[in-house]
Amino acid sequence: MKIRTRLHVNVFLCFIITVLVGSFVFAAVREMNVQTEKAVAASKISREMAELNIVTHEYLLHPEERPLMQWNRKYKSLTRHLTEEAKIFGPSEKDLVDKIFLNLKRFNAAFSNLVSTFKIVEAPGGRTIPPGLIDTLMGELLVKSHATVSPIFLLERKIQAKSIALQTKVSRITAIFFLVLIALITGVSLWISRSIRIPLAKLQRGIQIIGGGNLDHKVWTHERDEIGELSRAFDNMTDNLKKTTASISDLNREIEKRKRAQEKLKESEERFRLLFEHAPEAFSIFDLKSTLLDANRAAERLGGYEKKELIGKRLEDLGLLPSDELEKAAALFKRNKEGETTGPDEIILERKDGKKIVTEIVSIPLKIAGQDVVLVILRDITERKVMEEQLRQAQKMEAIGVLAGGVAHDFNNLLTTIMGNAELGLMGLDRGRLPLEELQEIKKAGERASGLTRQLLAFSRKQIMEPEVLNLNEVVRNLEKMLGRLIREDIKVLTTLAPDLANVHADPGQMEQVIMNLAVNARDAMPQGGKLTIETANVELDEQYFRSHGVENNHGAYVMLAVSDTGVGMNKETQYHIFEPFFTTKAKGVGTGLGLATVYGIVKQNKGYVWVYSEPGKGTTLKVYLPAASEEKERVSKKGKVSEISGGTETVLVVEDNDAVRETAVKTLEKYGYSILEASSGEEAAELSKGFEGPIHLLLTDVILTGMSGKDLAEILASAKPGIRVLYMSGYTENAIAKNGVLDPGVNFLSKPFTPESLLLKVRDVLDQPVP
Repeated sequence: MKIRTRLHVNVFLCFIITVLVGSFVFAAVREMNVQTEKAVAASKISREMAELNIVTHEYLLHPEERPLMQWNRKYKSLTRHLTEEAKIFGPSEKDLVDKIFLNLKRFNAAFSNLVSTFKIVEAPGGRTIPPGLIDTLMGELLVKSHATVSPIFLLERKIQAKSIALQTKVSRITAIFFLVLIALITGVSLWISRSIRIPLAKLQRGIQIIGGGNLDHKVWTHERDEIGELSRAFDNMTDNLKKTTASISDLNREIEKRKRAQEKLKESEERFRLLFEHAPEAFSIFDLKSTLLDANRAAERLGGYEKKELIGKRLEDLGLLPSDELEKAAALFKRNKEGETTGPDEIILERKDGKKIVTEIVSIPLKIAGQDVVLVILRDITERKVMEEQLRQAQKMEAIGVLAGGVAHDFNNLLTTIMGNAELGLMGLDRGRLPLEELQEIKKAGERASGLTRQLLAFSRKQIMEPEVLNLNEVVRNLEKMLGRLIREDIKVLTTLAPDLANVHADPGQMEQVIMNLAVNARDAMPQGGKLTIETANVELDEQYFRSHGVENNHGAYVMLAVSDTGVGMNKETQYHIFEPFFTTKAKGVGTGLGLATVYGIVKQNKGYVWVYSEPGKGTTLKVYLPAASEEKERVSKKGKVSEISGGTETVLVVEDNDAVRETAVKTLEKYGYSILEASSGEEAAELSKGFEGPIHLLLTDVILTGMSGKDLAEILASAKPGIRVLYMSGYTENAIAKNGVLDPGVNFLSKPFTPESLLLKVRDVLDQPVP
């Protein structure tokens, strides 16, 4: 048994005995208190009975009113106390208490008879009482008094006897309990002392032997207490000490080995410091609060600062980052703090001398000497960027060459058609025949040339758009019949349209052109038939998506339009060129090579993105992503096309620096009744308007003129001729009247080339508008 357990047992036994003694003493004290309370009550009753007897004798000696009143008070007091104290008496005292009550009543009756007799004698003219009656009554009263006092005395003696017996009993039992407790404590103490003293002496001797150097000595005892555990611990200690002593030489060798390792580590750190300091790239170390801890010499050369000027400063206080680059650097550092390695990214630094350089940055979260840090590696790529720009310019020139060749080829074909039919028409006139067929062919060639220029503008993202809020599902549904006519019967067309598709902000005509071009491209990729699928969906594109596809765009909600086919597919080399103008894999005479280039231009002009996936022999999927519009679809119906051409009598100022175009416009308008003023430049038109006294109702001007632009001319005439309306015409607007290809609000525009019919309709439409 463990020492702690023995002590617990001893304490527990003492506690039990103490509780028993305490319980007994408590019960005895309680009983003694009850007996004491009874004795006090009996003594009080005895005292009040004695006082009542005294008052009785006083009344017998002097039968007056005062002693009579005292007797009544004493009697009532005795009766009340006796009634109150009767509750505390037990069954053994109850008979005496009842006897006291009975005798007290009899005593009261005898006293009342005596008082009545005295009152009869003393009353004037009272009755005569028999001789000796008063003595008889007094004797009877004394007998009743004695009969009452006797049980009271017996009650008091009985209670006193019980109290004395109880005290004697309690004293004896308490003494016995204390003797037992002392004996128990003494016995247990001797037992515990002996069980501890002998093993301790053995343990002490063993320790002395071990202290003398005998590590083979065992002090283990068979005891299962703490001393036994201690002895076994000593034995384990001596075993370990013996092993330790035996391996001191090994320890010394290990110490020497560690010293050599530390020297090698120091040499390695010195080599790292040399590599860090002499590395060609700029190395900088920041803590997680973006405070610069260290930088190498290349970093000093890169920024033009000495290390001591920057150490201890936060990233935003270094003075190396222009204000527009701080946010980008902070975003990269935030990702580093989250444990992500970033880069390579590009960031612009501003050197101490004010020169801005383009750098490539890679930042890596590390732990150095137990501290979390970020290692930033910078490389100056300014010269590389210049060379890349030169390469891009060379590629642009190459693309322009391809574009020029393609345009020249197509336009030469169209010019051949026009010139040939013109010659044939002239020959017919010589023979007296109207050349209607030749004129129709010339008109068709002109329309094809107009379509070619529109495709080129769409590819270059320079065409004028009239965007509105629309739903691509509706555009697809409106084109289903037309697609049915374009797609062969051996191709199955499927549409999977998202029911809750978001709206986009785009030109409806352009979106139709995108869908048609993609569908035709998919059709031509399936010469043996197959399946063409048009799909729409709502998607959420994040920064990671755009970064993984190598493009820059705004993350957020997009609407996806996908056109898939099960055709021949494309290899990687073909995919690389599909958006280039005039690039085609189709047979000669099939397609112009501008279909996908036009799609790409339209999508980019609408801030969208085109993604292509294709495998040879498996088919192709082209996905168009357009930003979702936050506003609802417009419900305003657009003005329909005027079915009949009508003229007018208003005055129109025509300004065009191309003589042929100006002459065509003037002749067309004059033929339909308009009064015409014409000029070949903005300056000439301004002077002409000053000298013209009448009203000028409409300014029809080219946007791009030699000298003063059409927009500047319109602003001058608006102040000189209040109420004048303006109609711009151009085939290429740059940003004169349109931002990003979208017309400024309230601007009227006629795209070149135009027909006399479209000119007359547009002029009439503008003149019919309210005066600005």
